[in-house]
Amino acid sequence: MKERDWRTLVHNISQGQCILVIGPDIARDTDNGASKPLTEILSNQFAEELEEEDKKVLDRNDLAHTAQLYADLTSESDLRLDTVSFYRGRQTEVSNVYRDLAALPFQLIVNATPDTLIIQALEKAEKKYLFDYYNYNGKKRDMVQWDSREKPLIYYLYGSAKFEESLVISEKHLLEFLVNLISNNPPIQSNIISEFRNKETCFLFLGFGFRNWYLRILLYVLLGGRENRSEKESRSFALEEILPDDDTEFKEITILFGKDFKIGFSDVAVAPFVKELRQRYEAQAEKPPPPESELDDEAPTAFICHASEDKETARILHDKLRAGGIRPWIDQEGIRGGDQWDRLLQKTIQESDYFLVLQSNALLAKKIGYVNKEIHLAIERQKEVRFGISFILPVKIDESEPLEELAHIQSTDLRDLNNVEQLLKTIRRDQQRRKK
Repeated sequence: MKERDWRTLVHNISQGQCILVIGPDIARDTDNGASKPLTEILSNQFAEELEEEDKKVLDRNDLAHTAQLYADLTSESDLRLDTVSFYRGRQTEVSNVYRDLAALPFQLIVNATPDTLIIQALEKAEKKYLFDYYNYNGKKRDMVQWDSREKPLIYYLYGSAKFEESLVISEKHLLEFLVNLISNNPPIQSNIISEFRNKETCFLFLGFGFRNWYLRILLYVLLGGRENRSEKESRSFALEEILPDDDTEFKEITILFGKDFKIGFSDVAVAPFVKELRQRYEAQAEKPPPPESELDDEAPTAFICHASEDKETARILHDKLRAGGIRPWIDQEGIRGGDQWDRLLQKTIQESDYFLVLQSNALLAKKIGYVNKEIHLAIERQKEVRFGISFILPVKIDESEPLEELAHIQSTDLRDLNNVEQLLKTIRRDQQRRKK
């Protein structure tokens, strides 16, 4: 994870725009002295019974495979009952991973297995939550009852152990689940789908299992497929264990989802990652930006000019400037263009005390774009400013070269946005010069 990745992820979590997806590799317990995913432990239990009956098992760790053989040996009812009994018996001590996840303000948590570990963690933290699930065998349900964003929603994608007929366990279940999901019979509740397909939504996938073909199909459908992929604005993140044998295949996966859905993949351990994520979030949350009404009436105003690709960085800087006593302003891409926008843009730049330009490779690549008009207007405004007084303040946010038209102006290095105090000092010094 690069520093900018951490900034983006923490910011989206803080803004309630990050969906946590807990995959089957994260829910773990100790089995024969080793930590294993619960799905693997259950699969091994089915395999042991199958092998006692001299049934051939191709992969003891593939739950869908062993569950299908187990259902064929016993019955569909036995498979579901034994699965429910297994997960209900796993009321284990909450691990640090789940404690750290429960401390973060995710509004929607998607659980890709039937376990209740995240629920146990939230209850340990004395946090209220809402619960719902998808039932591929059920009737159509238009909406999830989720009217308060103060309570996180735990959504069970593969059904809930509380409702046995909803569980997706065997290969047969999996195929029926995918067919019903793709054909919208029944569809996933509309307010859940809208959250998944929101172009500003960020995802954090933990052990989702992208190496499994059916999970890739599932995700492709949930995110809107080809129609929605080009509209995605926020970057997402996935922690996946990449095995040596999977290296070539995984490169293809990262290209597909990285390019089309802006998902960045990391092969890092989950526990230290989640611990650091919690620490970074809590460090940022210690000093929230003050409400607009609490800013000093004489607080200077700052227009934040940025390429659309740097929107997340601009938003973080916006909050940090407000926390430092500045009134920042970010242009809204959704209303760009037209006479009304042009007039607002000119008026805002004309009335701003400072014009901050986020210098980046993305900005440098904008040979044609509305952002260039903003910069040209600011350059004209700079001509009205007395010598020795600052107006345009270039801010370096990556390793890019400065814009040619601004190269003569000293830049502030904010590749680490935690160093925003340097920019605040520049503005405060200039404010003192303006008063003389």
